[in-house]
Amino acid sequence: MSSQTAWEEKFLSKIKQSCDLDDSLSFDDFAQDRNKIPRYKKTLFVLDYLPKWQFYIQFLVHVRNFRKDVGKKIDLLRLSDISRNHIKGYSRVIFAYHDPLRQLYPSIYSKSKKLEELCDSLGIEFFGRPNGLSNTSKSVMSRIWQQNNIPCVRQFKVNSMEDIFKIKDLKYPVFVRYDCGHDSAGRRRSELFYSQDELKHSDLFNKKKYNAVLHFRDKVVTEFYETVSIDGLYRKFRTIVAGQETLNEAINMSSSWFVHRRDTVLNRKFVKEHLNFQNQPLSQAFKKVLVKANNVLGLELSAIDWSVDKKNNIVLWEANAHPSWNNWIIHNEEYKRKYIHFIAKTMIK
Repeated sequence: MSSQTAWEEKFLSKIKQSCDLDDSLSFDDFAQDRNKIPRYKKTLFVLDYLPKWQFYIQFLVHVRNFRKDVGKKIDLLRLSDISRNHIKGYSRVIFAYHDPLRQLYPSIYSKSKKLEELCDSLGIEFFGRPNGLSNTSKSVMSRIWQQNNIPCVRQFKVNSMEDIFKIKDLKYPVFVRYDCGHDSAGRRRSELFYSQDELKHSDLFNKKKYNAVLHFRDKVVTEFYETVSIDGLYRKFRTIVAGQETLNEAINMSSSWFVHRRDTVLNRKFVKEHLNFQNQPLSQAFKKVLVKANNVLGLELSAIDWSVDKKNNIVLWEANAHPSWNNWIIHNEEYKRKYIHFIAKTMIK
C-alpha cells in the first residue's frame, strides 16, 4: 500500500467519526488593546456569544492556536459592549452571527444596525452587514439571484397550500422545507411532489409541521432540478467565496436527490474526488458566477453550494454566510492550513 493510499484510508476512517469541535475560545483570548499594535493595523471581531459550531469561532480558535502572527492583529468585542470608543480607530470591523439575521434574530439585527451606523460614521470598513446577512433565506436568495441572471433553483416563500397553487409557472416535482435556517443534517424537508393533486393529499401544512422553532422558520417550496451524474450519483459542491477570490471546500456524493453530508457516499471514490476538487481551480466561467452570486447578496464571504447538470451547466442551491467546520477540514492538516490562510488573507487587515 502506497503512502498516499494509506493516508486516504486513514482520512476516510476519521471522517466517518463524529466531529469534535474545540469550545475553549473566550473573549479574553483576543482582548481589546492587549498588545502594542495600534488599532488601525488590526481587525475587530464583534460577536454576541461564542458557539463552538459557528464558522468564525473555529477560525479564531485555529488562529489562536496555530497562527499567532495573524492573531496578534485581531481583537474581539461583545456585541452588547459596542460604543464609539470601543470601535474607534480600527481599520476593519467584522460582525458575525447566525443567518438569515432579520428574519430569525430581529433583536440582534437591530443591535448590528447600530454597529453598522457607528462604523459608517467613523469611516471604518464594515464586514457582515445586517442586510446582507438577511438575504440568505432561501426565497430571498433565489429571487435576488434570478433578478441578476444567476443560474439557481427557484424557491418561493409560502404560508399555505393555496400559496403554492397561486404560483402559475411552478415546475413539478417540488418539495417543501424551511425558508429560514440552514439544515446541515438534511432532515427538515418533505418528499418530492409530482403534481398539485399529490400536494392536496399531503399533510404539509399540518400545524405541527414547519412551525417556527429555534434557528428555523417560514416555509419555502423548491423546484426540483435534475443534477444526477452519469454514474447515477448526485453531487453537490461547496466553494468558499470572499470578494473576488474562491477556495473549493468539499464535494458531497449521494444516491439520493437531496444531497446532504449525512447522505454522502463515504468510500475511496469519494475521497479521491473530494481531494481532487479541493486541489483543482474552478473554471473561470464557474468562478465568475460564484463571485457575482456572493456579491449581489451583499456578503463579504459565504460558502456557496452548487451542482452541474447533464449539460455541464452550473446551478446554485444556496449561500451559507456562516458555513460549518466539519471533520473533512479538521482531519486534513494540509487543507486546514490552506483554508485558514485563505480566510486570513481575504478577511484580516
